[in-house]
Amino acid sequence: MANIYVMQLAPGITPSTAFFTEEQVSSLDAILVSTDGIFQTEMIQFAAIAKKSNIPLFVPTAAIWEESNLRKITNSDAIALPTYQSQNFAIYRALEKIITNHREINDGSNPREKYTKIKEEAKALFDRPDFYTKTSFLELMIQPELKQWADSLPQDSGKIVIDAGHIDSRDLSPTAEDRQAFEDSIILLKYLKQAGHTNVKVNMLYNEMWMRQFAEKRTVKRHIRILRQQVKEKGPHYFLRRVYQPVMDGYGVTDNEISGSFEGIIVYKTRQDLEQASTGNSPFKSEIVTTTDGTYTVLNSNLSPNQTASQSPNQAPSIKLFTESGAPVCRTLTARDMYDEQQRGAATILYLRDVKWECAIRQGAITARQLYGTTANIASMFYVTINQKIESLGLQQLN
Repeated sequence: MANIYVMQLAPGITPSTAFFTEEQVSSLDAILVSTDGIFQTEMIQFAAIAKKSNIPLFVPTAAIWEESNLRKITNSDAIALPTYQSQNFAIYRALEKIITNHREINDGSNPREKYTKIKEEAKALFDRPDFYTKTSFLELMIQPELKQWADSLPQDSGKIVIDAGHIDSRDLSPTAEDRQAFEDSIILLKYLKQAGHTNVKVNMLYNEMWMRQFAEKRTVKRHIRILRQQVKEKGPHYFLRRVYQPVMDGYGVTDNEISGSFEGIIVYKTRQDLEQASTGNSPFKSEIVTTTDGTYTVLNSNLSPNQTASQSPNQAPSIKLFTESGAPVCRTLTARDMYDEQQRGAATILYLRDVKWECAIRQGAITARQLYGTTANIASMFYVTINQKIESLGLQQLN
């Protein structure tokens, strides 16, 4: 990985108080300054030290309104980028790739050549604030397997939904795998739109029911109601920006590119489906059967929805849908979510998820076809941490 130092400029923070000696500067691959307008005089000398050490120092200048500060930057050895500080997440990630791609030059024989190449490539890539719409940027950032999948989709493939993860933890925060999946989803979204696909959304599933573990029932209900109302009024981006603000700002995500689902609402829908089935008005495309330990689908069954397996011993239960208490299992929730996405017009659904959800997604795709009759094109790619590095396990079709 590239060794990039992000320097935060603020009143009272200068290179002399940050950490730097010339030797420490030389150990870096690049420096990315984070500033919303401040550029102290000491930075001029520091930029000269960085250049002498062949370490590119990049400064976003789009938000610098004071002419004197802008002149300091352009007249110094700093490399000015016409971008915003809020975009530094995406700039950092792209610089990592640029530096890694030029790693073969970093043999010590010609460090100035490496410096020049990184500088020129970065300046060409980040030549305007909406750099995230440029084909060169997107092709640098997109995962090869996701690019191949995107390029295989015909222009008339209809609405595309990229499921960017499932926030389902005690502290209501994503895992490292979730974060990588979300970033890859956003890059893929931008790539698909640049390629001419106009109807593309990134969706996130959020388990708001975790609150039940931390407060009494009445308090939890009130907080969940408030959260759902806020999302309903402000849009699903309201919650996602609280979790992924740097990623969304970095890649220029607009509010209408994001959608979201609450797990508690999906649970309620599946319970309604089961209740309808018990009254003889089944929404399911296959028969279901109730046993002592839960409710199942039954392949090629002539049973009515409220019959039990003991009433038809030749019909073995197939896929478990609900526990004995009537709670939907993971595959049932996934199946209902897939069905809902198709009802909202999705023709293609791609799941980018933490590997812990692999079973739920794979079995959910089978259940969705059998139980709800879905026909959408469904694919998946899962993420896992191996030797402290997040890896993808390969993209697969689930149809």
